[in-house]
Amino acid sequence: MRCESGICSRSGSHETSYRIPRRRGLRSLYKDLRNRGAKIRFYYINSVEWNNGEDRKPGLYQTGCGLNLMSKYATLCTCKLEMLKAIHKGHERLDKEPIYVAVLGDTEGRRKNSRITPLVFLGKVERSFNSFPGIWKYLPKKARHAKNVRRHFLGDLYPPGVVRKFHQTSRIRFPNGHSHANGAYKEDLRKSRPLVFKEWEAWPGANVGFSSGDEKNIASKEERMKFKRMIKAPRQSRYGWLYSLPNLRSLMRRHVL
Repeated sequence: MRCESGICSRSGSHETSYRIPRRRGLRSLYKDLRNRGAKIRFYYINSVEWNNGEDRKPGLYQTGCGLNLMSKYATLCTCKLEMLKAIHKGHERLDKEPIYVAVLGDTEGRRKNSRITPLVFLGKVERSFNSFPGIWKYLPKKARHAKNVRRHFLGDLYPPGVVRKFHQTSRIRFPNGHSHANGAYKEDLRKSRPLVFKEWEAWPGANVGFSSGDEKNIASKEERMKFKRMIKAPRQSRYGWLYSLPNLRSLMRRHVL
């Protein structure tokens, strides 16, 4: 798919979903669990769905562009904009005060009859950017290609030419079926503070997660109650559910490490 004069035309990938890749790569988590300045934000994702394998391999499939796991660099650029803004406020302190993002599957993102709330993704924020030109410059060419909205219906990365065209005309046209065809790109390009994750894990089998009673493994009483409410039923939070990472040390050791 190419974009010229603000128009995105068809070429490239028209895939409207892909299976969440299995990946292990949180080498810093064990150390960060002891860092009193480390934080973690949870949120529910409604674009990840469980496929029982009738027409393809069983697993969790991403049907949207928010949380892009194409390439070894995970990115979060086009959803949870208020959360991205909140994370960006501390972007200059990420070395000393790391931030993790945990993505939970909602009712569609679960195995049938499963009692756990699946952990779809867990990543350590590598960088937070003020705009799309910054993240475009940072990512290697292969990652840019894999996430480019001009080439992929589920892309989440706007190249500099598209950004310039939007600021000139306030409009970009996408073909039907494209994840940005509903006009949400306007908020993305005006407000997003894109994130990159180099250390991350994902679980396509929906077999890792949390359930009622797991709050007992959380050190803080206040955060135990918050976690219990969060797991009880899928609910959205504009800024994500914020916790001290060390307070979740026992929980993470039990389910993730």
